Amino acid sequence: MESTTPKPRSISGSSLLLGLACCSIFFALVYLSTCNHANTDDYYLGYHLQNKGWWGYQQHIYLHWGGRYFTNFMGVIFAADGFLYRFYFVHTIMLLVAGWAAVYYLLATINRYWWYGVQQPKHIGLMSGVLLAGSIAALPEPATAYYWFSSAITYQFSLILLVCLLANLIRITHSAVAKWKLVHVATLGLVVAITGTNEIAALATGMLLMIVWITHMRTLRIQNTFVAIVAIIYTICLLLLCTAPGNRERLTIISGNHLIGAIGIAIIRIAYTYWYILQSSLTWVLLVVAFVLALRWKNKIVVANKGKSVIANILILVSILSIVLFIIMLPILYFSNGSWPERATNVLATIGFAAFLMTAFYAGLQCNNPTLISCSTSTSVLRILKMCLILTLVCNSFSKDLFKSLISAKMFNVVMQQREQILHQHKGKEVCFVPAYDTAFRKLYPIVYAKPQRATIAQFIAQKPTLLFVYDDLADANAVSLLQQYYQIKTIIVPR
Repeated sequence: MESTTPKPRSISGSSLLLGLACCSIFFALVYLSTCNHANTDDYYLGYHLQNKGWWGYQQHIYLHWGGRYFTNFMGVIFAADGFLYRFYFVHTIMLLVAGWAAVYYLLATINRYWWYGVQQPKHIGLMSGVLLAGSIAALPEPATAYYWFSSAITYQFSLILLVCLLANLIRITHSAVAKWKLVHVATLGLVVAITGTNEIAALATGMLLMIVWITHMRTLRIQNTFVAIVAIIYTICLLLLCTAPGNRERLTIISGNHLIGAIGIAIIRIAYTYWYILQSSLTWVLLVVAFVLALRWKNKIVVANKGKSVIANILILVSILSIVLFIIMLPILYFSNGSWPERATNVLATIGFAAFLMTAFYAGLQCNNPTLISCSTSTSVLRILKMCLILTLVCNSFSKDLFKSLISAKMFNVVMQQREQILHQHKGKEVCFVPAYDTAFRKLYPIVYAKPQRATIAQFIAQKPTLLFVYDDLADANAVSLLQQYYQIKTIIVPR
């Protein structure tokens, strides 16, 4: 007798093209990581680790810089025995792989508990790649998110852990027993780790825990012990982060606290974050896809109908997101007198990107328009959306920067290799002459490219790769001082 079990659907040609487009982007990002080199704060880490040792470095940072204990711990792991500086590409690859795995874990959890298994693992894997690519395209500074180690391990790693925390909380809220499981222990570890990465992620964790508690109060009643332990551990970790003597020492550099100014900057920053998310064509296509998928699956997903229009649902959810971001930003802006590094906006942009997708999906579930529901079931509509995804994956402002960076990365790598070679050769000496980036570029370009290049290509090669180049260490006196300390050179002279 033949089995009546339905065979799993094979991946269509358009899905295969979509997967190839995703893979091409990630392969390009990985290639760029092999051309990357350490920058400023990376040498600060290396110098103090060499001189103070593992525990001494932890104490020094906590007492004189800040309370980001988990970031400091991860930095030491990478920099031990000079591993970071010999294999500077590793952290980028790790973040890309871990980012995809975290998104897959979240989607698999949602698929199990909210979507009731409507998607197969291979489709979840493809969706994870597309969403990760979309989140990267929406970043204000991809270079500081994935390539500059000191920034990436502080901010981007915390986002990966936040995604895992959200997935764990979904699993816990669907647990009908009070017995502790591995997911409970892992959640406690994630709370400790995330709170110790940076202040934005720490406050975002608190907001996430509070929202989950408020919305699932009845479900979590049988797990009161776990909830209490999470609250206690989070409070202790937040105090460790915020009361570090290094915070007070660093804030003495910044004079004055202005509440009105902090409120104004927070509002501007939120608007700027939304603009950056929505300037990506890929974001808009993903929002439409999320809306259409919700329309297709609405009969399989049980969600209470609130009776509001699509526009009303969107406005309500975006307003809630804006309030959450405002609450996270205000205390940081107040105590730092409005100081907000651009790399910190990467965190807000990723949170906003995810929230916008959830908003579009929820709006689709709440939509009862028969015409839209009918269109969502059409295979032609799905094919058009997949083609739009493929086009916007490879044709957007981020992919333009990626393409240009791929062309100029080779010369960037050669210039930085020469610089590091010169510094290594003069380690422990009195004086070292190191040519500025542009000077070294002009000297090395005819050697690397012996044959004349086309004018357009030559212009791209001459540009610094935006995904790798944050700023030139030799152009900043403080950065030069760090290089002198790390390489034990008394004086570094930069001929212009």
